[in-house]
Amino acid sequence: MISIVVPTMWRFRPFLDFVQELVKVPEVGEVFIVNNNRTVTPIHPVLSHPKVSMYTPESNIYVNPAWNLGARLAKNDKLCIMNDDVIVDLKLFTRMDDWLGTDVGLVGISPGRPEWGQPAFTNGAIDIIPWNQEHTFGFGSLFFVHRDNWINIPPQLKIYYGDNWLFDTQLYVTRKPNWIITNCLFFSPWAQTTKSLTENWLDAESFVYSSICKSIKTA
Repeated sequence: MISIVVPTMWRFRPFLDFVQELVKVPEVGEVFIVNNNRTVTPIHPVLSHPKVSMYTPESNIYVNPAWNLGARLAKNDKLCIMNDDVIVDLKLFTRMDDWLGTDVGLVGISPGRPEWGQPAFTNGAIDIIPWNQEHTFGFGSLFFVHRDNWINIPPQLKIYYGDNWLFDTQLYVTRKPNWIITNCLFFSPWAQTTKSLTENWLDAESFVYSSICKSIKTA
C-alpha cells in the first residue's frame, strides 16, 4: 500500500476532485494532506473519506518540512510525494505498489518535455527506466520512495531543493539508483504556490544547498 503525502495551499481548484479519484485506487492506502493555509480550507466530501487524513499546523510550515512530516507520520512504508497541482494516470499507483522496494532510491516523473530532451510520451504505457543523466524537470512534482531510504531534508531548506536533496542523498549516501517514470499521462500547470514567492527565497536557499551538497558528495 502507498501513502501519498501532499502539502497544499489550496491554490489549484481541481486538487480535491483528483483526491476523490485517488482514494478509489486499491493500492492507495492513504492520502496525507498537510494543510499549510488553514484560513482557506475548502469544504469537500473527500476530506471525510477514511483514506484521507489532514494535518493542519497553526501556520505555514512550508513544503520541505511538510514532506519530512508526512514521511514520518504516514501509515505505509511506500511513499508518494505529490504536488497539489498534479493530475496523473491512476494506473501509476498500481504499478508502483508492485514495483517499489528498498533496493531503489527515488522514482520520479519525467513529463517528456522536448525542450529538456526528456524521453517522449508515446502511448501512455508507463515506462520506469533507470535515470541516465536525463534532465529532471518535473521530478519534484511527483516521486516515490521507500521510507527506509528517506533522509530528512535539512531544516535550513524550507521551499526549494527538497527534491534535489532527496535525489542526491540516494546517489551519494544510500547509494541507491534513481529511476524516472516516462510515457505516463500527466498534467500540471506547475508552481501554483511558489510562483508568488520573491527571488530572495530561491537565492538564499541556493546558497545553503550548494554548501550542503558539497558535504554529501565528498563524504
